[in-house]
Amino acid sequence: MHLMMRTWILKTTTYWSIASFFWMMNHLIYHLISYANLAAHFISAYNQGLTGPDAAWANHKYHGHRTLPPDMALKLKMEHEKKYSGHESNVP
Repeated sequence: MHLMMRTWILKTTTYWSIASFFWMMNHLIYHLISYANLAAHFISAYNQGLTGPDAAWANHKYHGHRTLPPDMALKLKMEHEKKYSGHESNVP
């Protein structure tokens, strides 16, 4: 094989391996940021006093917002109290 051809093959394969590495790293970083954002939404919901299922529903409904609106958490708490007021709790 000609020396120039060998050099060209080496350069192109090196370029594509480096490009694919950077693509994979960008993909990984994107998913890490998405996970961190979702975790921050749940932390915000828990800090506002929502339970797990309520937090999941609220995060699904308000997925485009950075945090839950404070009035949304208040509405959910009021609905929860109406639904479960007067019921005995099994939790000590």
